[in-house]
Formats: sequence, C-alpha cells, structure tokens
Amino acid sequence: MTERRSTCVLLAALALGEVGAVALLRRTRPARLTGDRVANTLIALPGVWAGLALRHWAVACLGEHFRSTVEVRPGQPVVRAGPYRHLRHPSYAGGLIMVACAGFCLDHWPAHLVLTGGALAGSLYRIHIEDTVLTSALGADYADYAARTARLIPGIW
Repeated sequence: MTERRSTCVLLAALALGEVGAVALLRRTRPARLTGDRVANTLIALPGVWAGLALRHWAVACLGEHFRSTVEVRPGQPVVRAGPYRHLRHPSYAGGLIMVACAGFCLDHWPAHLVLTGGALAGSLYRIHIEDTVLTSALGADYADYAARTARLIPGIW
C-alpha cells in the first residue's frame, strides 16, 4: 500500500512557509525576537542539531522500512525500538524541532511563525495520512501501538 499525495502536500507546505517567511522579512518592519542574530544562531544551533539527530535516529531505527512516501510492504512490522518507544512520528518531531530552531535565527517573530507554521501544517497532514494508512495496513497491532504512543510530544500528543 503506497500513498504519495501527502509527500507533495508536505513539500508544498514547507515551501510556502519558506516563501512566506522570506516575504515577511523583505516587506515588513523588523519585529525582532531579541535583536541579536548572532546570539539567536548560537542558541538555535544545538536545537537544530538535536532535531537532526532525532530524525536520523528515527530513520536508522526504521532501517529497510524507511520510505520518503507513505508505504507499507507485506510483512512489515510495527517498529517500537529507539525513539519509536516514545513517539509514533519521531522523524517529523525532529524535523519540526530543526525548523523551529532554525527559524529563531531569522530574528523576526512573524517570519519565524510562518516558517514553523508551514512545517507544522504539512507535518500534521502527513501524520494523519500515515496513521490512517498504517492502521489500515497493519491492523490491530498498529492501532494498539498508536493507542499507547504519543504522535509528536511524549505524554501530551
């Protein structure tokens, strides 16, 4: 079972967030977060690296089951190792952490919100599609896992 449309939606939402952020940076008065872009970058970099590390860990734990599209192959298990013990979608969580922290470097809160909002909107749509496809393809095993595991934020959602 393969679903590709959500990949296009996710990429379009990311692109719209980036274009919107750049447009705001060029067309609006400074709406500074702190006023110090260098300090913002130094503060944001560890978060970007942490998000990148989480994303890579998640992909490594999926191993041969990782795909850039939503795809379930016959006999595919529900992965519960690594970050999947705590989150159903740690790769998206890592990506969102990276975007939110990178957006902090812009030192412009409206642009930061638009950039992060685009990533969040695309990720939430993709998560909905993945959960639907995985529940349909993997049945009760995935439904049980989903009932016990948060989507993006451990213990919250």
